[in-house]
Amino acid sequence: MNTVTVCGNCTELVLRYTKGEKAVLSFSLALNRKVNGEQVTTWVSCKAWESLAENLATHCSKGDRLLVSGYLEQEEWEQDGEKKSRVVLVANEAGKSLRWTKEA
Repeated sequence: MNTVTVCGNCTELVLRYTKGEKAVLSFSLALNRKVNGEQVTTWVSCKAWESLAENLATHCSKGDRLLVSGYLEQEEWEQDGEKKSRVVLVANEAGKSLRWTKEA
């Protein structure tokens, strides 16, 4: 089973459409934690497709704290003759975290 759930602050959300007109949203999450009294940030690259991509792009913005659940996928490409890869969290579900939300 390949299921991952993370919670972090999102970076800028970039919505694009494939040639087949499928929406794809790219963003990263900053996962902050304290280690020996110092803040450590782990960056997780994320991707969402179709209606989830469009809904996140409409209702979320940079800095929002999001819960994202999905699966890990390795992307591979070649750049300047060099093979590169990265692991991406492909979202199945996502939404805003309300843990530290203050009432208006």
